[in-house]
Amino acid sequence: MRMDANLTRILKPPVFPSGTNIPMQWTMLADWLPKQFPVDYEEFVRIYGSGLVDGFIVVFTPFSRIEGAQMAYRAGKILDLARRLRDPLYPFPLYPEPSGALPWGTTDNGDTLFWVTEGSPEQWTVRVSRSRSSEFADYPLGLTGFLAGILDGALRCSFFPADFPSSCPTFVALDSPE
Repeated sequence: MRMDANLTRILKPPVFPSGTNIPMQWTMLADWLPKQFPVDYEEFVRIYGSGLVDGFIVVFTPFSRIEGAQMAYRAGKILDLARRLRDPLYPFPLYPEPSGALPWGTTDNGDTLFWVTEGSPEQWTVRVSRSRSSEFADYPLGLTGFLAGILDGALRCSFFPADFPSSCPTFVALDSPE
């Protein structure tokens, strides 16, 4: 699935995106990560790079120079912790289990945003797991469809604060320009 066309209208891309990719680098990711990601995510990384969505959501990228936003580092740490706390905080399969949840972001509140890796990467959907709770919500959308829906108000996540999103969502690059 392609990147949601509404996202760049709602969330202006940075002038100087950072933590973006060179196509060949996608094949040189950590061994435990998937060999393919959803196309909309690869496009998000190319257009936005590493950054903070409206002061609340960090989307991990494979190429960020900041550990807190680097896919292999952050997703690995989250999965390690989730496996240790498995019951009752994570009552669903974790990547690389079949249909396992693979983290792609976090919120300022500590919620984790996952892909449910069922089927091909183009079929992966979004799961939001509430911080310090076994509650989670599933959305039948890809990453950019989820972000566009949340930012334009078409979707709500009861775990997110009432003042998110803002009336004029912003994207702030986390790395310095490359």
